[in-house]
Amino acid sequence: MLSFTNKARSAFLAMGIIVTGQASVIAMPAFLSNLSVPAMPAWMPSKEKVAIVAFVACFIRLRTKSKQDYKMSEWKEDLKDLMESLNIFDSALYIKLVKLFDKWGIGRKFALLDIKRRNDKGEVEKDKKVDTKPFGVLGHVDAYFFQQLEKLIDLQENYDKFSGLIGRY
Repeated sequence: MLSFTNKARSAFLAMGIIVTGQASVIAMPAFLSNLSVPAMPAWMPSKEKVAIVAFVACFIRLRTKSKQDYKMSEWKEDLKDLMESLNIFDSALYIKLVKLFDKWGIGRKFALLDIKRRNDKGEVEKDKKVDTKPFGVLGHVDAYFFQQLEKLIDLQENYDKFSGLIGRY
């Protein structure tokens, strides 16, 4: 009988799960492989609902997340750190995966600061300063799509108010 280490067993299990797509197929005997898969119960949510709930949860995480200092140059260290631990049942690997998803998948939102400063004449000037740049997949989608969409909606509302004001006269 072959003797494998825990890492090798975990790798074989992970490959089996990926190839079959179902965890229950790995332990199924050969004579039961002809059985059909039962239909999903009525109480189970559809794939679309699960995807929408997951996206909303990630979006809320992005908007409520504290400021982090992420750098694009750290991707090699992150990948090396992930590949050093192949045991899929290890809780430390689970924590690493959650942190990697939080960093590269959710990321950081784009933030502008309104600043006021005095010029040489003593007048107050208003300006904007970039507080944090977007990072990660959802952070970039938020910065370049959702925040721009919010600005377009505000612009449309202001246009409607202005056209209503002009329409009265």
